[in-house]
Parts: sequence; structure tokens; C-alpha cells
Amino acid sequence: MGIVRQAVRTKEPYLKMDYHFFPNVEVEMCLELPGQEAVEGFMDLDWDFEVNVGQDENRKEAYSIRMQLSTANQEKKAYKVKLTALGFFHFTDECPEEQRESMIYVLGQNMLYGACREYLYTMTAHGPHPALYLPGVTFVPDNNGEEEEVEALEE
Repeated sequence: MGIVRQAVRTKEPYLKMDYHFFPNVEVEMCLELPGQEAVEGFMDLDWDFEVNVGQDENRKEAYSIRMQLSTANQEKKAYKVKLTALGFFHFTDECPEEQRESMIYVLGQNMLYGACREYLYTMTAHGPHPALYLPGVTFVPDNNGEEEEVEALEE
């Protein structure tokens, strides 16, 4: 396969993350190593995701995302995790109104999830188990064609 070159012209993004933080972080490392037969799946973690997107009722260009990730495994695994992340975003004036809702759900959640991936990787990089790297996911609303209302943020 040959090398493919693509000319890309970049521009300022429509959506910007102003800041993010992690108000709740729980990472428990299992120090009991599994028996030889269970070693292969020791790092295989199942994840639960909960995401809430809110729009500031006073500033229509401002949104927040609250993302909670937690492991869902019943059996012992290398890590047990519960992480809550909050991200605050705004749209530039150039962003078309009709694109904002889909952009906050897809791009905003991807930005915040990327921060979660890096944070957990850094926290777990030193220890007896391999560092934890969250799986790649796609954030596309699954509302079966129904309109979903964006929550207004409380002041």
C-alpha cells in the first residue's frame, strides 16, 4: 500500500472546552494476582457509562457535561474504578445553531472522555498491573429517531 497524502486546512473549532475537573475519583487496584487460568482476562474490564448534558439557560452558547464511568465486573479484575468528570464548554458565534445539539453530544463527550482516558492511564501507570486505558467509544445519541431535550442547568 502506498503513502496517501491529504491536504488539510484547519480552522478554529466551533466547540471549545473551557475547563474540566474530576470531583470524584476512586481507583482500587487488586493486589491479589489471579491463578494462571484467570490471568488472560484479568485486565478485561466491563464499563458502565452515565452522561448528562446541560445547557446554561442564561447563556445559550454554554453547556456542561457530567460523565460518570465505573467498572461493572462482578469477578475480581485488576482495577475497580468509579470516576466522575465535569466539563464546561462553549460554542463560538460562528457555529450554526442547528448543529449545536449534535455537536455537544458527539464532540463534547469525546473531548471529555479523552481527558478521562488520559487521567486514568496516568493514575495507573505505576504498579504491578499494566496501565489502564479506557476503550475507544463513539458517542452518538441512541434515541431511535425521537427528539431528546437538553436539560437546563441550575444556577
